[in-house]
Amino acid sequence: MPKSLNEAIHITLSFDENYINQFYVLATSIFANNSHNIVIHAITSGISEIERKAISDYIVSYNSIINFYSVPADFGKNFRLDGNWTVATYYRLLFPKILPIYINKFIYIDSDTLVVGDLSELWSTDLKSSVIAAVEDRLVTTRPDLGIYRPNSYFNAGILVINRHLWVEQNITAKAVAFLNDFPEKIFYADQDALNYLFKDNWVRLSNRFNLMYADIPEALPSSQFTAYLEDKVIIHFTQHRPWKMLCENRFRYLYHHHLRMSPLGKRASKYTDYTLSVNAITKLLRIRLRELYFDNPQVATIWRGLKSLLLAKASSGH
Repeated sequence: MPKSLNEAIHITLSFDENYINQFYVLATSIFANNSHNIVIHAITSGISEIERKAISDYIVSYNSIINFYSVPADFGKNFRLDGNWTVATYYRLLFPKILPIYINKFIYIDSDTLVVGDLSELWSTDLKSSVIAAVEDRLVTTRPDLGIYRPNSYFNAGILVINRHLWVEQNITAKAVAFLNDFPEKIFYADQDALNYLFKDNWVRLSNRFNLMYADIPEALPSSQFTAYLEDKVIIHFTQHRPWKMLCENRFRYLYHHHLRMSPLGKRASKYTDYTLSVNAITKLLRIRLRELYFDNPQVATIWRGLKSLLLAKASSGH
């Protein structure tokens, strides 16, 4: 047990039965890279009591604790659900309302993430008079429909540092729920859109070291430079390309698989959730691996560029 709950880093997570593997990977990565007092608060659905007990025992084995919370059965039933979203996507809105009163601040982390560094710097973020701190989402430049006109002013809600009391004081949960119900046509990224609407031009900007998304990773980064590149990174967020998908293009997928093997699931967990031997899938997989081979071997890239130049020169000369 942590020596002092007040001194602990409080982390909130939300997941359902579809993200058990991802939870174990994330939890394993947290404790592999942090020796601080950690308290995890989790809103879950579809998780059996047996599984909760197994999760709790695992967290306790790291001298930490996990608190489980339930939500009303009808919560989010009218919210927009697209693609891979489930109602659990919206659970983060509830944490400020249900956490113990002594918690002034907490870190929210999406379940499709991996912690690769020390969380203490993120925990020490000075929120000043803002309710949240977040990282810019490079895939969304502006959102005029949300009142966000200035470029690079839309944040990703996968990692948030939250001033719990200011959130409650400003009644953010109720305002976000109202927005989600009243403007479903504006919801493209779940409650992230509602939060961006409510906090436009009023959030603390964090370095992408704390929420490294696929769009932030240099495409041509060779594997020989992975360790140096990740040295100052804290959280990898598997946006766009999921490492549990066979055609994942995120080069850091190997870290997810490494922590999956380290977790209680071990080798019994399937590496991929969509394994297929179709011609189309194999062709795409070969293209991905060949492109990575190209980036990992500068000499191959040099030869290839030379051949392309030669072929273009011949083509232009008519030979």
